[in-house]
Amino acid sequence: MRATGSMNLRRSIAALAIMSVAISGGISLGAEAKPNVVLIVIDDLGWADLGCYGSKFHKTPHLDTLATEGIRFTQAYAACPVCSPTRAAIMTGRYPQRMNITTWLPGYPDRPEHRLKQPEVNQQLPAAETTIAEALKPAGYASASIGKWHLGGEGSGPTDHGFDINIAGDQAGTPYSYFAPYKNNMGKTIPGLEQVPEGEYLTDRLAAEAEKFLDAHQHKPFFLYLPNFAVHTPMKAKQEMVARYGAMPAQANGSQIHPVYAAMMESMDDAVGRVLKKLDDLKLSERTLVIFTSDNGGLCNGNGQIIPPTSNAPLRDGKSHLYEGGIRVPLLVKWPGVVKPGSTSDEIVTSIDFFPTILSACGVNADAKANPIDGMNLRPVLDGTGKLNRDAIYWHFPHYNSNAGAKPGAAIRAREWKLVEFYETGRRELFNIAKDMRESNNLIEQNADIARDLHARLAAWRDSVGAKMPTPNPNYTPNPQHSSTADVNGIMLRYEPLPNKDTLGFWVRQEDWASFEFTVTRPGKYHLIPHVGCGTNGGSLVHFEVAGQTLPLTVPATGGFQKFVPQDLGVVTFDKPGRYTLTIKPQKKEGVAVMDVRLVVLKPVELALNEMLPDLHLLDPFWRSITVHRESVLCVKDAADQPTTGKLLFPATKVVTVHSADGRTQYQPGTDFNLTSDGTQLELTEKSRIPFLQAADLFPAKGKLPQWSGGTATGPQSLSHKLGDPETFILFNNGHWFHDQQIEVTYARQAADWPGDVPHFDATKLPKTLARLKAKQKLTIGVSGDSITYGLNASGLVGAPPFMPMYPDLVAAQLRATYGGEVALFNRAVGGWSVPNGLSDLDQLLAHEPDLILIAYGMNDVGRRNPEAYKEGIQQMIARIKTARPQAEILLVATMLGNEQWQHTPREMFPKYRDALASLCGEGIALVDLTSIWTEMLKRKRDCDLTGNGVNHPSDFGHRVYASAVLSLLVESK
Repeated sequence: MRATGSMNLRRSIAALAIMSVAISGGISLGAEAKPNVVLIVIDDLGWADLGCYGSKFHKTPHLDTLATEGIRFTQAYAACPVCSPTRAAIMTGRYPQRMNITTWLPGYPDRPEHRLKQPEVNQQLPAAETTIAEALKPAGYASASIGKWHLGGEGSGPTDHGFDINIAGDQAGTPYSYFAPYKNNMGKTIPGLEQVPEGEYLTDRLAAEAEKFLDAHQHKPFFLYLPNFAVHTPMKAKQEMVARYGAMPAQANGSQIHPVYAAMMESMDDAVGRVLKKLDDLKLSERTLVIFTSDNGGLCNGNGQIIPPTSNAPLRDGKSHLYEGGIRVPLLVKWPGVVKPGSTSDEIVTSIDFFPTILSACGVNADAKANPIDGMNLRPVLDGTGKLNRDAIYWHFPHYNSNAGAKPGAAIRAREWKLVEFYETGRRELFNIAKDMRESNNLIEQNADIARDLHARLAAWRDSVGAKMPTPNPNYTPNPQHSSTADVNGIMLRYEPLPNKDTLGFWVRQEDWASFEFTVTRPGKYHLIPHVGCGTNGGSLVHFEVAGQTLPLTVPATGGFQKFVPQDLGVVTFDKPGRYTLTIKPQKKEGVAVMDVRLVVLKPVELALNEMLPDLHLLDPFWRSITVHRESVLCVKDAADQPTTGKLLFPATKVVTVHSADGRTQYQPGTDFNLTSDGTQLELTEKSRIPFLQAADLFPAKGKLPQWSGGTATGPQSLSHKLGDPETFILFNNGHWFHDQQIEVTYARQAADWPGDVPHFDATKLPKTLARLKAKQKLTIGVSGDSITYGLNASGLVGAPPFMPMYPDLVAAQLRATYGGEVALFNRAVGGWSVPNGLSDLDQLLAHEPDLILIAYGMNDVGRRNPEAYKEGIQQMIARIKTARPQAEILLVATMLGNEQWQHTPREMFPKYRDALASLCGEGIALVDLTSIWTEMLKRKRDCDLTGNGVNHPSDFGHRVYASAVLSLLVESK
């Protein structure tokens, strides 16, 4: 609750300030002397998104016109690279660190891979703060907040902070829906928008509400705060607008190419145009101050999307980053009679400046506020009478944004200089922004004195605003897999987060080097496999050093720095579990750069599969056998008044064994579980040792982890973009956490046919492959695919018992055991790849001269919702294979289904992608239909039973199903 005494005190101070100015003759309190104020804040709008800022793709005619009618700032900054802190700064004129709001609310949770523990933040705007609305109220201003608030919910909404009217503002940072009814999947509606036409677009509705406010308050001074939800994710727009921008591209290229985002931009521009037209129609424009800006830089880092919404080029990076792309924003100001139309300013201004500027324009003395104001009055810049003579502006962001690759840090901009500091390592970078707005040239070596001075000023500022610092994370468990986790040592080397790069790059100095910390849970031998890219020359010599072992790499030419090719450097041995550091140090640089590195993978040396095969029953799959072997189950308690259960594929007539997925713990009937009377479920006993989840745990609140994770090293993550509900995340872990929760059940089942489509042996489909196998001739298998085919989340890849390999390895091993001949396997699958990547890598795959090729894409393609483009890409792969290897035969693998609740794996698209593959089958080309198998399995089981990461990778059982499906086409059943 707000403190009433504090509120009255602030209002009294504001009223006294106005009276003192009026008595001294400073202003007239008549309505005719008071300008109206319209403050429009767009969510996630990038600096380069408007036509007047250089965009050639987005259509923003109304805002471009506004720029010609007012002043356009080229060096305006948001107070933070994410939303809530900037909104707090806008409302109060104070650095958000003073309010302990330093990230979006509620913020990302701490995770095991985070080196630092993030400071806790206030979850609402403090009651002691004075907002623009509160400061203007004693001066007779009516006020409305129409749109996103995101500074607290009940008790800390807009009307609790001085606004007379609140429409659509609560604690939510993302709209419940962009189309009416504006509800989330819990039935909650955006406040104030309960009665609206079905199908209406949210941006249009907010414009209509703003028009109604202007109509109702045209005869008295007003402050309209219009913070749009647009253009924040999820990407939703009117289809007729989307169509004007063409089809969704297959790959990101660092440019503005997202048709849905462009349509959202157009709708936003139309909405702003409606508000400006209403001011014209009511003859209010000549006495209205209009400010248009954004809360942070544009979202260009993917954030889970294949094509990022926008590009901030030429600025570096985007939202969540302290580089220019994350904090520099558009700013347009129109104030007839004060601002010269069509003018431009390169003054350094920031979000905290709006409060004193608006108060000054409205005749309210900001200096009389109880809290000190950090911002500066922009009036001299607006009217052309002077400059700000600003000392510096500051940022402090002690948080992670894992999806965008951002890490905790701080920055200072002082005239032409900018210093960026990273809290994990203390690394600092210095840029001359006046000469290098791209931040491509780190000048810290040449200007060490300037860097020291700026750092001292930054540290002093942090102390002055009470900024809270991150602390060491006691549960830190580093993960070596991705370049975003690397520590950079040197001057120019950097992680480049844009989706078309997503790499450790700009390696233009031989002296620069990188290191990865990682944790080994199982001692043993591992293949060290970096995924590297280079241009057309290559030739640099690089040493990979870990655990006292050095593996050299002569960098190959891959045809492009972002054309990544896995390089198996050999085997390294880890004698004991624990934390290790891998260093990557160039010994010789050839050409313009050493290389790019996207991933560094440690892959366990292949186990003795011959010993493992009999227990896997790969030639005895559940759809043929009356015994179901080692079916994976994750037990869930759906409600407090219901038992905890695990679902089975078939009604069981007898349970043979139940054990943990790692094989170490056997569970007993009667003690740990009972079989339900219909045989379809295991029901856990009250004292069962079997792990289980609550149903709600599968979908944790946005930014939160379930309580039982406790922030431990093995705890799960939560993945954004739950279908239809941006406030809810999906339980996710890309290691072995799900494997650790699952059990495996072997049971006898009723003799009933599997109702879905399953693969059958047909000697006519792949005659050349079968002939080689039967003749014991060497069979070379080449594999092109995504993370599933690469091996996630097989226990052997994620380093957990029983260390079962991924399905391509299982297939090759079973073919060797069955036919007795040599089978060579070349698996070039890479996590995150889709069909265009397979096309780019195809020549490298064909260099192995494969006789049988598995093409296994789809999981990363379905999110594009374009099966025609997918089919065309697969056709191109087939044509090139047939040209290069006429005798080769091909298996097209239709993928498993992804989690139905994740918006990037739309359930309805999987059959369309499968059918696209089926249409390409013919002589020497056969379909392995996992889509149909998974569809039927998920009628009987939960997503969490069958996935290894909760979303889109198979468990060990899933990998065995994949292998059995492939083998069904290659081995005749007995």
